[in-house]
Amino acid sequence: MVKTISKKTIWHLRNNTRYENCTFDIDFVEHIKGCTFIDCRFPSEGVCFEFVENSRFMNCSFGEFIMEQIEKSFIKGGHIQCLRLSNLLTENRKFDFLQTNNIKELHFDNCEIEKIPLPILNIQNLLKLYLSENNIAKFPQIQKLSNLKELYLDKNNIKVIPCEISQLRKLELLVLDDNRIEFLPEEISELTNLRKLYLANNCIEEDHKAGIAKKLPHCEVVF
Repeated sequence: MVKTISKKTIWHLRNNTRYENCTFDIDFVEHIKGCTFIDCRFPSEGVCFEFVENSRFMNCSFGEFIMEQIEKSFIKGGHIQCLRLSNLLTENRKFDFLQTNNIKELHFDNCEIEKIPLPILNIQNLLKLYLSENNIAKFPQIQKLSNLKELYLDKNNIKVIPCEISQLRKLELLVLDDNRIEFLPEEISELTNLRKLYLANNCIEEDHKAGIAKKLPHCEVVF
């Protein structure tokens, strides 16, 4: 029988337990099995799970990850829906492990990246991708992320939005505030599911703003 623990500070993990809104004062776990973590926090630096079996992490936040430990052990045997790697230096890191997981939401905010690691571009089940506050100058080649619904690219250095953006047919929210964008391609009109588009603090001229709004009659465009 699965036991539920809620709103507690935890020092030791138990197998076959559901944790909700808990804080974990833990930096190393050798083995956990049959656990579910919902809205939980792991604030310790360098937190490492040596082996995760039949467990889920949903909307959890972590302090600092040691990437080598994640690649070798953390993801192994586990099921993660939301992974937050914000404020983490990711240069020269490998993210091949991401392709083998059913990740729905991925956070790479403020990681000082200039381009997105290639494995991320192949996560077919990804629904939300956060890339705010980085050094990205070229719009990422994310055409394969066909299920993506929310994309956050605000506070980067992007100038051009490619016509291939039209392939993100399921996109509902696109955040491009605080970039260097001058215009959007004609193909933007093919995003018929887009409901909110944020373009504040860019370099778009007034006449082009009016054209964007006409191309997206069912979308709220915020300049």
